[in-house]
Amino acid sequence: ARQWVGRYGDPRGKDIDAVVDWIERIPYTETRSYVQRVMENYEVYKMRISGKYDIVGDLVNGRS
Repeated sequence: ARQWVGRYGDPRGKDIDAVVDWIERIPYTETRSYVQRVMENYEVYKMRISGKYDIVGDLVNGRS
């Protein structure tokens, strides 16, 4: 993970457009798709458990 962040940067703390761009620039299709599915499912289950929904805040802050 440290090498990946060193090479591609750390999206945490950036604005939402920068985070989405970072995800879209993941050079491996399978990894990019995996990250997208994990974020989708995280938000679904968070909403079901807590009733809270804040995908923008979660993406910007790197919460999971």
